Amino acid sequence: MSNADINKVMMKVSISLNDIQEFFPEMQRQTGFYYQSIAKEKFLNFSNQLGKGQIYNLHLRDGIELYLQDWNLEENLIIKANTKYSSLGLGFCLSGNLEAEVIGSKVDLSLTAGRNLLLHSNAYKATMEIPARQNLFLVEMSIDSQIIKSIVEDECEQIDYSLQSLIECQDSKIYAWSGITNPAMKIALNQIINCPYKNLTKHFYLESKTLELVSLKLAELTDSKTENKIYKKLRADEVERIYFARDVLISNLENPPSLLSLAQIVGLNEHKLKLGFRQVFGTTAFGYLHQYKMERSRLLLESGLMNVTEVASAVGYSNFSHFTAAFKRKFGINPSALKSRF
Repeated sequence: MSNADINKVMMKVSISLNDIQEFFPEMQRQTGFYYQSIAKEKFLNFSNQLGKGQIYNLHLRDGIELYLQDWNLEENLIIKANTKYSSLGLGFCLSGNLEAEVIGSKVDLSLTAGRNLLLHSNAYKATMEIPARQNLFLVEMSIDSQIIKSIVEDECEQIDYSLQSLIECQDSKIYAWSGITNPAMKIALNQIINCPYKNLTKHFYLESKTLELVSLKLAELTDSKTENKIYKKLRADEVERIYFARDVLISNLENPPSLLSLAQIVGLNEHKLKLGFRQVFGTTAFGYLHQYKMERSRLLLESGLMNVTEVASAVGYSNFSHFTAAFKRKFGINPSALKSRF
């Protein structure tokens, strides 16, 4: 293909940003995409001749932004961004691939399906290429470092030194941590994409899921120093035992075994069960159990077959107020308020 032919199928956008909020109007100005802003939501819809798709942004609260990007272009798109603000970003690629790099640096920002990237970015220049005729779907979030610091709390000393530095705002360099999107992350991503709520409930729900994803990613970095060697030693039969442990837990919601008892049941030592469970499911054994209880209770309430008290009992809560508090922390709404909608 000649250079002239390449130019015909390549669309280029060059953006200089002082603030992330400039991205949408700048993209509209340079591409002709339709831009709409309603309250705390922004939409950038692609024109038919360039392809199909949408970039959606929700301002969750000061310091937290959520983005859903669905690209299906007829022409390749290259975006050159001169970013002049500082942020901590986390991106997940669900399909397609994104080629991106920091200009003048070895930092690779590329993403492929099933992978994620945590990035600390001060002022920098980057180029991104979005190939045509593919469905690229990204879920991204921008988080203030002080919010990250509050999540990490006392475990900061266990994290990679460079991540400690950026959380403490002591380092002006650019760092990127790439990883595989684990099952727990996939569950939260699916819940974000298929959010069942509207208005204020939607807002609270998406904020909780965004912070959950950040926490899961930080858990990888927190544990990486002690767990990586163990992960490499897990055999296929040990992974099967981890899944067996999961099944034992969810089969005994009302009276789950202790971690030691669970390890004895599945034939692993307690230490390997703990580390293996985090490797396979991206969270602790009882963190997974709590997540399972909450998701099951939501589904039961939405089914309309049980009242709130019955649901609480079905997922193993003997104390109704404890169930209500846990449900509200997870979804940002009281279970009785959700029940009344169905």
